[in-house]
Amino acid sequence: MTEGYNFSDFDEQNLVCQVSGCKDDSMLQQIFISSLKPERSYIASGASSWLSPYFTWLKDNVGSGFTIGACCRLDSDGNFINSSASYDMDTATTCMQPGDFEDGRPHPNLFMKHLEDYLSDNPHDTMCPSAGHPAYGDAVRVLERPSGETYVGANYFMAYHSILKTSEDFINAMDFAYQLSASITDYLQNIFYVYYEQYLTMWADTGVSLGVSVASVFGVLLLLTFDLASSIIVLVTIAMIVVDMMGMMFWWNISLNAVSLAVGISVEFCSHVTHAFATSVQPTRLLRAQEALSTMGSSVPDSTACWRTRRRRERIKEKKKNMEKPTSGSSLICTYNISRQQSFPATNQSAGIKTCNNGASNHSAERGFINNSPPLPLPLLPGQQRAAVNNYKRSERQTDHIGRY
Repeated sequence: MTEGYNFSDFDEQNLVCQVSGCKDDSMLQQIFISSLKPERSYIASGASSWLSPYFTWLKDNVGSGFTIGACCRLDSDGNFINSSASYDMDTATTCMQPGDFEDGRPHPNLFMKHLEDYLSDNPHDTMCPSAGHPAYGDAVRVLERPSGETYVGANYFMAYHSILKTSEDFINAMDFAYQLSASITDYLQNIFYVYYEQYLTMWADTGVSLGVSVASVFGVLLLLTFDLASSIIVLVTIAMIVVDMMGMMFWWNISLNAVSLAVGISVEFCSHVTHAFATSVQPTRLLRAQEALSTMGSSVPDSTACWRTRRRRERIKEKKKNMEKPTSGSSLICTYNISRQQSFPATNQSAGIKTCNNGASNHSAERGFINNSPPLPLPLLPGQQRAAVNNYKRSERQTDHIGRY
């Protein structure tokens, strides 16, 4: 409950409590009645209240003469004895007297007098189980006005849901809690409500989101292309894609969730091809469709994987840079150049020229004869190997073509 409720007033207490004299439709009573049908309400028990135990704690052993074993006891100076001992010999009197109660409740002007003591008191060994600190120490905030008067701030009453296993159980439990909250004008909250609250308005939000998205796409396409027919075609195609995807979700038993539907990526796959068809200069629709698919059709799906291609090229460049890096302690820098005339198709490798620059002069040598060293294999990148093989095949075709004449 939020700050501002007057718990000192009997009429206000009757709207909340669950003891003798309380309203039949009080907040705690409604929660208790709902817990009697857990299959519908998903509430397993009534709410625990700090209010009723507070009354019990104040009335304990009042007027019995057994003051040393009372829950709320005062010393000779009138100070509260915050002790967990079952009996305290320093006790002079109890906090309340028999005339301080009316129908088992403290008078309104005495309600706040010992509330903080109750929230800080622990059970006295096996006695006084109604002490409030273990169960309600954090349930009530006691605030103070500028005049020095204390009052009850925000506080809560705790209840428990029944066992919830599926998403449907969580959603239904939260929905009933909100309905119950609306009937008692208090705010009910649970740790999982923030995650499942979106499902209460999921279908309405989905419809609004799809409508706004499709309308925006249509407006932008019409503004950029000034082609009403193309814009309508793209709009209908996107709608069919969304309907088809939702049908697949139903078929695969995938529930609708917060993940947005594929309107944005559908635009990319449809608008480019449609624009290529609309701007084609071919004389017939069939030729325009062929040109659009041949020039733009393959580029659209390839664009979704462009980041993979870019990453692959970066790895190739990095590998080539590592090969060209000079050894430690030397300024000799060497690069490899593929020679098309010196290819070896049997090994699917090509010969190459290794050009070195040591800072003073340039010199070239055949592979394997650098600085009078013994023959060494030349490492080639996959792209260089394919280029060498293609060059060899091209030279063979040219030679064969020349030989015919």
